[in-house]
Amino acid sequence: MGTRSFVGIYDDDGGWVARYCHWDGYPRGVGKSLWDNYQKNFKGVLGAMTKILLDEKVGWSSLAASDLTLPPVWADGYKFDDHDTRAWKSTEEITQQIYAMQCELMLTDEELRILLYEFAPKSYTARGETDEQLITQVSDLGWLEWGYVFNVPDRRMDIYTVHGGYAVPAATIWLDQETEPEWEKIENEEA
Repeated sequence: MGTRSFVGIYDDDGGWVARYCHWDGYPRGVGKSLWDNYQKNFKGVLGAMTKILLDEKVGWSSLAASDLTLPPVWADGYKFDDHDTRAWKSTEEITQQIYAMQCELMLTDEELRILLYEFAPKSYTARGETDEQLITQVSDLGWLEWGYVFNVPDRRMDIYTVHGGYAVPAATIWLDQETEPEWEKIENEEA
């Protein structure tokens, strides 16, 4: 079962716009991955990172343990589109080999997902959502569990939990702080 979340930025009017992420939306998953990407892969260039997160015009299947500087593997569910030239070829080749193994080894869909996650951890997967499925602060959020919204000028990430269909602030992460946030503590304080 996915831990559904959203990732977005604040707009000039004080609201926010975000995209959906299906898997691993808890702070130890998506939150940590966003932190790691900002610190290591984007070296503090938040605008470039949020551009990738929002301008791809899709929702995300998985962002946890990903490197957002690499092109995404484009997927609809777990059926990769061989005709999509945007896919990162080496990851696509690995993915096709894993799919071939599914029948041979009689893997369940969950076992297949774990293999894909373990053997292609440097890329992230996109889902088939469209611009019409952008999430805003006035959207019905009842089906989501966590949210991550960036304030680009202030260089911070606000983490939200969703209760009763509303985004409730859970933590503020200052992205230029030297120590990594205590992700489990953020999760446990929410519970």
